[in-house]
Formats: sequence, structure tokens, C-alpha cells
Amino acid sequence: MYLVIRGDRLYEGYSIVYTTKSGKKSTKGCIGKALGSKSELLAKDPLALEKLRAELKKRSAPNQATERTKQLLEEIPKKRPSLPYAGEPVLCYANYILKPIWNETLKLKALVRYRQSKTDIEFDAEALLWQTVVNRIVSPSSHLKHYRSQTNWLGNSLAETNLRSLYRMLSFAARIKKPILRGLNKALNQAMPRDLSVVFYDVTNTWFETVWDDEHQWAMEVEKQLSALPSGATSEERRQLIEKLERARTSSLRMRGPSKECRKDPIVSIAMVVDRDGIPIDFRVYPGNSSEKTTMKCSIDELAKTYKITNAVVVADNGLNTNANLIRLVKENQGFLLAHSLSKAKQDSVDEWLKDTGWQWDKEKERKIKIIPSSLIDEDGVVQTNYRMVIGWSEKRYREDMFKIEMHEQGAREAIAHHAKLPLATFGWKKYIETGKNKAQKINEKKLAKEKKLAGYYAYLFKDSREFDKEWVKLPAEEKKELSGWEIIEQYKKQAQIEECFRIMKTNFNLRPMYVYTDEHIEAQVLICVLALILLRILSKKLKLAGSPMTTEQILAALNTAKLSVQLDKEQPALYRPLRQILRRPKDDDPHAPIHLYEETDLSWIMNCVDLTPLPPVADKNELAHCLKTRFDTDKEALGAVYQI
Repeated sequence: MYLVIRGDRLYEGYSIVYTTKSGKKSTKGCIGKALGSKSELLAKDPLALEKLRAELKKRSAPNQATERTKQLLEEIPKKRPSLPYAGEPVLCYANYILKPIWNETLKLKALVRYRQSKTDIEFDAEALLWQTVVNRIVSPSSHLKHYRSQTNWLGNSLAETNLRSLYRMLSFAARIKKPILRGLNKALNQAMPRDLSVVFYDVTNTWFETVWDDEHQWAMEVEKQLSALPSGATSEERRQLIEKLERARTSSLRMRGPSKECRKDPIVSIAMVVDRDGIPIDFRVYPGNSSEKTTMKCSIDELAKTYKITNAVVVADNGLNTNANLIRLVKENQGFLLAHSLSKAKQDSVDEWLKDTGWQWDKEKERKIKIIPSSLIDEDGVVQTNYRMVIGWSEKRYREDMFKIEMHEQGAREAIAHHAKLPLATFGWKKYIETGKNKAQKINEKKLAKEKKLAGYYAYLFKDSREFDKEWVKLPAEEKKELSGWEIIEQYKKQAQIEECFRIMKTNFNLRPMYVYTDEHIEAQVLICVLALILLRILSKKLKLAGSPMTTEQILAALNTAKLSVQLDKEQPALYRPLRQILRRPKDDDPHAPIHLYEETDLSWIMNCVDLTPLPPVADKNELAHCLKTRFDTDKEALGAVYQI
């Protein structure tokens, strides 16, 4: 360290050694902590500058950690080097590994702090939000458990805060959801190549562990308050009380509706849009009793207005295929690729579509397709646009469908034979029961025969977004390169991207069940999971571009190994030792050769991918800060509450 004088101001100066993109090592000087006014210090002590220089030189000199590092390396057990010593605290440093993506790629640190500057929030909301997102990736848990485990993290972003601040941060995050998503998408589009010609849309839901939904809970509260009124209360007073309670209501999302997990608990619906790489673009939260078919309108509007995504193909499943949604997409100049249910179509139309003429066969894969030109007609009978219907059949799908049909048919006939009581679910064998009585009575032979006839068949509706481009329309047919029926089918199969996103959020990030209950906290909970998913997807894309592709499970497993043990000594600086390192002898097989430490986990690949340096076997705070591209002025700053142990 050295003294830096700029005008009348004094600063700490220090050098950072870094590796350039070409692989060369370089050094640059940086300005650190302000030391005050030069004139004021000289007025108090004429030798102040010399004393400061001597102090900074002493601080930058090699400290006791160097010899202790060598000693500790010699003492590392040969058999079990991956374990901490008895009594040593273990800290996770995955938060620093993911921080470059948060700060530099998505620029969320600056965005959140700018939004906080316009509020009266006195704590560091950005640090709390960041730590909560990372915790959701590495160690998903409730907010209460996360707060209680704050000493498990290097840097301890939750230091000097309280649980109330954590929940206030959730409310703040919910209020700035739109600016966060808009800002990170803009930053992401500038930071790396992104294909937005195709986007995927889907809806899922998650449940709450509570008996009452928000409507029942509010009704009970109203009844309680009304019963507490004096016996002579007028109808006007009762009306005013109800209006007051309605204004004070904080939750209306937890409602009962059709659950993906077939649960009876209150649920909340989540609609999300993702790009080709599975990176979320936008999401919305709806009450659990909302029909997923009606959720698409707002998302379509947001794509064009907020994110400037036009002339894209929106891919969605059968549950979102309505005439209103298709017309909305066309009006916004968006193409579409949606699954279409043949079983719900008119029988005459289906018979016409399935005729033996016009099929294209792929004998190698035992499948066939047919393309049928169709038109989108509104309620007034006006043709809005033309599109293609792709109908396909495969031997593999036929066998799967027939197996399910025969299994459900057997279940239905057994239920009739035993006069079984009908379950609440509407799928399975119940769909083949003709009557809606409480007891199974008769098989719907017509429906059963129809499903057997349609076994193996599937259909998609496709409108190419390029058809809205006037220049493309003018091109000759041989230059347009329209997607074939087979390519359209393969395009739809990528719908699994968004299904994978929901699976990660629900399973890996513990989105279900939810333990928060206000609308803002529910919104923030989903936002945190979406931000965690974005970080994970960007890291996955960076690894792929760097030639080191990893699955989601591999990345999560590697980040969970980002832990180090701390050797604490009140008299000497702390030493940090990464775990999960492997001892190996050199390749010359010399029995007298020293044993070296090698880090053979995927973690080193991840750290290199985000321009960080894998940690050495033993490091002091300065070496640790250099590898993680951060700064720790003291060990207490790095350790937080652990420093008091």
C-alpha cells in the first residue's frame, strides 16, 4: 500500500495484479480509503505525511500469514484433506462467485441501489436481496431459516440487520419488480448474444400450507369485526367498516383452483416467458382461481411494449390455445406455435383431416405428418390471418397412448363393477364414466372409441412471424426458406425449456410450498426464484460458450462445494482453507516427491468462466480478496459474526 495525494485530499493506494484476456499478467493502481485533508493533517503534525507513508508501508509488508501458510500446508492431513479441522467455522463463498454476473452482466447492483435512493429505506436492500437470491440457489430455505444461518456466508451481507428488514426488503423488491426485469433484460441483451425470435410461454402454480384461502380468511375477519360492533350500529356504519377492511386487505392471490399437483390447498398461478436458452424474460403472478387461458393477454402486451420484442414466434401448450389469444398475437405482429387438441375439435373436421391423402412419411422413425392450410376467424366471421395446421402421427406415441387408454378403461370397468365412488379428479378412468352421479354406472363408449381412433395423433397451429415482414413476403418462394412440418414439430419440442425452468424453481429452489402470505411477499418470493434462475441460466450459457458445458445439477453441486474453513487466532490474522481439494503425487511417480494439492472439481471451471481465480490451498484475507475480486480491509469484515467466536 502507498499514499496517494490528489489536490488537498489523501487516499490509500494499492496495486491489483490481474490476468488479461490474452493470458498476460498486468498490474494497475487503485484508490482506496480516504484519509482526510492534507492541509488539516499538516497543520496538526508537520510529519503527518511521513508517518502515513510508514504506516501504509508496514501494512503492505509481508505479514505473519506467510509463515503460518507454509506451516499449515505441511500439517494438512494426507488422508482426509477435504475436511475442516475440529472447531473451525466453515463459510460458503458462492455469493462471490456469482457476484460478477449480478453486478456486471445484469447490472442489478446499480439498478437496485438507484431505486432504493428514492425511498426512505435505511438498510442496504440490494445486499439483502442479493444474499437472498444466492441463498435460494445454494441453500434454499425459508426466510426465517436464511436469517438465522447468516453466519454461514463469507462477507455476511445480513450483518447489522434484523428479520424485519428482511421482510421489508421483500416488499421493496415486489414494488420494483418491473424496473428490475426491464433493466436486467436490457443489460443482458447488451452483454451476450441472445435469440429472441422464439419465446416460450407457460403457466404453472404453487401451493400454500394453509386451510383457508384469502377470500374465506377475509370473510371471517369481516364477520369478526361486524360482530364486535355495538348492537345499535347502523347499516351505514357496517358498510364503512367493510370498506375499511377492504382497503386494509393485503392478500388476494391465495385462492383455490385447478392445481397441477392435484392438491386441495390454496394456490397461486405463475405465468412466465423465456427465451431459447431458457432465460426468463418476464413473469406475472395471478390468483389461484384464474383461468390460465386469460393470463396470456398481459404477457403478450408486455413483450411488445416493455421489452420491444416483435416478430417473434410465441410457443405455448394446448391450455393456452384460444381464438382470443391467437387474435391478440396476430394484432401484436407475433407468430405462434401452439398445441391443438384434436379430441376437442368437431368430429366432421377431424374426419376430414385424418383422411389417407396428403401425408408425408418418415419410415425410418415410423411417423407421418400432414400440413393443412387454415384461417383464423374472429367472432364476426372476419378472417384475421392464415396459418398452417401440422397434424402428426408416430408409432411410438401410438403405443404410449394406447397403453394409457387401456389402463384407464380397465380402471373404469372395475369401478363400475364395484359401484365405486367417483374421485374428485377429472382425469384418469373417471373421464370414461358417462354419468356425473356419485357412483360409477356406465362407460362412455363413444368417447372411448374416439380416443382410440386419435391415439398417436397430435396437432400444432403455426404462424411464422416473418409473414408480418413486408420485405420477406415479397421474396420469391424459393428464397423464403419456410419451415417444414418436421422443423415445426422439432421447434415445439423445445417447449421443454420452460417446463425445465418451472421444475428448477419448484424443486431446486423450493418455490413450493410458500410460507409467505401477503401479495407483495408472494410476488417477491417468485421474483427471487426467477432471479436465481436467470443467474443459473447465464452461468450455464457462459460455460457452454467457454467450451465447458455443465448441467443444472452439476452447477448446483459445484456451487455447494464453494466452502472454506477458517483458522481463527486472536493474536494473528485468520487463514482460509478451501475444502474438497484432492492430494495427488506428480506424474513421475517418485515416492520421495512432495505431494501437491489440486482442485479437481467443476468449481474451478466456473470460477474461471466468471474471470475469478480458484483459491489456493491456504490464503490470508488479501489473497482471498484478490482471487474473488473484492476487498476485505479486516478479517472481521470477511467473517462478520464468526469473528467473535
